[in-house]
Amino acid sequence: MQMCFDAEGVLKAHGYELMAKIGQGAYGRCYRIFSPKYNQTFVCKTIAQKSSFVHELNALMQLDHPNIIKLYDYFLRDNIFYIILEDCVNGNISEYMKKHKVTENQTVKWCYEVIDALNFIHKQGIVHLDIKPSNLLIDKYERIKLADFGVAQPSEIKCENYVGTKYFMAPELFSFEPYDTYAADVWSLGVTLYYVIYQQLPFKNEAQWEIFLERGFKDFPSEVCGELQQCMIRCIQKDPKKKEEIDQKPKKPNILLSMMRSKQPFCTSMLNLNVSMRPTNLYCSNSEARFKGPL
Repeated sequence: MQMCFDAEGVLKAHGYELMAKIGQGAYGRCYRIFSPKYNQTFVCKTIAQKSSFVHELNALMQLDHPNIIKLYDYFLRDNIFYIILEDCVNGNISEYMKKHKVTENQTVKWCYEVIDALNFIHKQGIVHLDIKPSNLLIDKYERIKLADFGVAQPSEIKCENYVGTKYFMAPELFSFEPYDTYAADVWSLGVTLYYVIYQQLPFKNEAQWEIFLERGFKDFPSEVCGELQQCMIRCIQKDPKKKEEIDQKPKKPNILLSMMRSKQPFCTSMLNLNVSMRPTNLYCSNSEARFKGPL
C-alpha cells in the first residue's frame, strides 16, 4: 500500500491523477491515471531502475507504429521509473477473448498485426524477449498493441540474462548457452499466434510441453488461414539456424506472410525486404534464467 501512496504523490507532482491500480507483475505495477492537461487517461507502469534502462526508454519513444503501444513520457523518482503509456481500454487479448465473441476474420487480422509489429521492432534493432498473449493489448479501436518492453534489448547490447515466460520461451534458452535473440522472439511469436487462433496452448501439460520443445508443431486442431499456418510452422523450428524459403510475392497486399527461425528471422512483406540489409544477430549468455508466469 505504501508504494501506492508514493506513486500517487509522485504522479500528482507531474500533473497526473491516480485513478486505480490495474495490474502487478514481476517487474512492477500498472496504474490507470488521468491527465487534466490533456483531458484523457493514460497508463503508468512503474519499474525499478536498472542499468542502461534510460537508453532503452529513449529508443522505445522513437518507435512509431500503429501496433506498438505508445510511450509518451517517463520520469525517475527514488530509483523507480514511472513510464507513461497509452491506455488500451480493452485489456490484453486473453482477457478480451474471454469476454467477447471474436470472429475468425478478427483473429486473422490480429495475427497479422502482431507479425507486423514484431517485424518493425526487429528492423529497428530491438528484440522484445517476452512475446506472449498478455503483452498483446487491445485499444479502443480493437487494434493489437505490442506492449511491455521491460526486458527488451537494443541490438547493440548483448543480453546478460535469460528472460521470458516459460511456455513461450524457445528451446535453446533452456540449454544455458549463447542463443540467437531474434530467433527466440520468433519462436515466442509462433506459440503466441497459436494461442490467439485456438485460444489454447499447443500442449496441455508439462510432459506435452517437453515434447513440443523437441518437435515443434505436429498438427493443428482445425483448419486456419494457410498463410498463417505456414507462418506458425516456420516460427516453431527447434534449430534456429534452419532456413526456410521466403515468399517474396505475397498473395494479399499489406500482409506479412512468413517468418523463419534463422540467423536473420524477419517477416517478408510486399516491400520485398533485402536480406543483406538485416542487422547482425547478437547472442546472449548467462548462468541463470528468470521465468515469469504462464501467460
